[in-house]
Amino acid sequence: YIATGKDLLFTDSTFENQAELLKLLALHSVNHALKTRKTVLKNNSKLSADPDGLVDDMKDQGFTRPKILLLFPFRNVAHKFVHQVLKIALTGSKKQVSNKKRFEDEYGPGEVEKPNLSKSLTYQKTFLGNNDDFFTLGVAFAKNSVKLYTDFYNSDLIVASPLGLRSVVGAPGDKERDYDFLSSIEVLSLFMSDVFLMQNWEHLIHCLEYLNLQPTSPQHTDFSRVKKWALEGHGRHYRQKPCFQLPGFCTNIRPLR
Repeated sequence: YIATGKDLLFTDSTFENQAELLKLLALHSVNHALKTRKTVLKNNSKLSADPDGLVDDMKDQGFTRPKILLLFPFRNVAHKFVHQVLKIALTGSKKQVSNKKRFEDEYGPGEVEKPNLSKSLTYQKTFLGNNDDFFTLGVAFAKNSVKLYTDFYNSDLIVASPLGLRSVVGAPGDKERDYDFLSSIEVLSLFMSDVFLMQNWEHLIHCLEYLNLQPTSPQHTDFSRVKKWALEGHGRHYRQKPCFQLPGFCTNIRPLR
């Protein structure tokens, strides 16, 4: 169902099926990113051979490169997801991963803490491992490698927590803030959205207000290749929202425009 591009609210996400759901999400993300990249490179070749041959079918881009935004509550879940991405993307001659050691140091389990037995089993499983909730990570696919910690404007996927993303997006009046890299998101994934409710839902809502807006600067945009519906400001209507949460919670994704 997720491959149809329709919104998805999956309310039976458990710790037992988490690995399979992350694998599904990684497969969907990699497939979307690589198909987009293949189309752009194919049209680049056509235009190199015939610079005056631009047609509507070659309007294959958004305002900026990132197309997929994946939000996770903790680094431990993001760590599992990125590993699934690497397993799927690193096939054939594509073997190199840049900044992998840094990734393992910052997102890996680190020192294993003893579980708090006074808490429920769900609580223990939720906070098991690296439960830092402040992070952002750019991921880019190249011909023979996968790059981690890429600049957002050179990334295909952006992996983040709501708190980490909000620190970049900022608020009106902040001297240093940036959100143009969110202008062309086509897939917005919320994984363990029930935990977002228990953290600070306002962080999430604030960040989503800056998705699919017209960029404030044309620095990263080739307007001759931007899709017509993006130029007309309809990007949010073409954005898919897969949402995964534990049973028993009710996260209404309709307002998440």
